[in-house]
Amino acid sequence: SSGINAEWPLRPGPIPILPKITNDPILSQKMAKTRAKLAQYRKSKLTQDMLVKTLHGQATANLQRITIQNRMHGKLPFEKSAEDEAGSSKKRPPPFPDQMMSEDRRMRLNYEFMKKCVQSAPIPTMSEDTWESILTMLPPDSALIPLL
Repeated sequence: SSGINAEWPLRPGPIPILPKITNDPILSQKMAKTRAKLAQYRKSKLTQDMLVKTLHGQATANLQRITIQNRMHGKLPFEKSAEDEAGSSKKRPPPFPDQMMSEDRRMRLNYEFMKKCVQSAPIPTMSEDTWESILTMLPPDSALIPLL
């Protein structure tokens, strides 16, 4: 025997005829699932591209509409109003959603806000009666009592 499978019919020559390819049901199911996944991906990609084009078109239309309205009112495109100019002198960080802010940043911003509130608040004078009532609550031998 020359190492060639005897079940395969031989051609005239040393190369045997290969067996017939049969459709394996398990393999064809796997291929169908793979094709379905690829088709679904392609469909979602096409849908996403269509949505991006639609949003871009709407944004362009809105920009054109606003530009036309500004021209009708005598404003240049993207011209800042007096309120915008007054607000732009104060550089504030943009507001972020809570999920994007770290605990340290939240605490720092809260501290800065409270500091501004305290600094801008009027300072009321303390009456003499209130001062005396606070001093009576302290023990007489305390070093905290200022010498009056």
